[in-house]
Amino acid sequence: MQDEEEGAYEVAEEQRLKETLQKIGRNACAYCQRCDEAIPLENALVYSFDNKTYRCSFGKLNEDNTIESFDNEIKNNLIDNEAQVPIDDIVIGQDRLKFVILINADEQNLNTVICDATEDYGDYCNQEEPFSDASFTNKVIADVEKCANNINLYEYFSGTTSTFASTNAASIDDFENSLQSQLMMKPLQMLSLL
Repeated sequence: MQDEEEGAYEVAEEQRLKETLQKIGRNACAYCQRCDEAIPLENALVYSFDNKTYRCSFGKLNEDNTIESFDNEIKNNLIDNEAQVPIDDIVIGQDRLKFVILINADEQNLNTVICDATEDYGDYCNQEEPFSDASFTNKVIADVEKCANNINLYEYFSGTTSTFASTNAASIDDFENSLQSQLMMKPLQMLSLL
């Protein structure tokens, strides 16, 4: 069931997702998929450009150790709207069909790791409230774990191989704009899962 005020809804397998995020030291994750032929969903978070459409669903670990999932209202749910975060280009690549994003966000920093997703998400593009489906949540968990296991997260987030160069201050609105612009403009530079 969705909370109309916040754009969030209940999460199936909440405990597993919470434990996974805690284990890898991240406080949010996202699943994104190219959905050019999708039926428009009222509450879906969608990036469209150059005849390509991507849908993303986000899950956030709250300070009280609950999980909050949402397709919309990312500005109000992922980071406080007033928070300023260092942000630069997020590298996604033009030809990716589906991927997960591991996110570590606070008032000072926004760091991400992006990996190809390998699980079969079925009809995700037309699915309402995907994180309310245990099967979807379990697939995201599997891809998040594969992503975390294939990279050194400490090294990645310490800046040696950072997705964000942290060169300017920006709000979460700029994160969304960067996500959209990088889907459109950047060459294929994402981490790939084997």
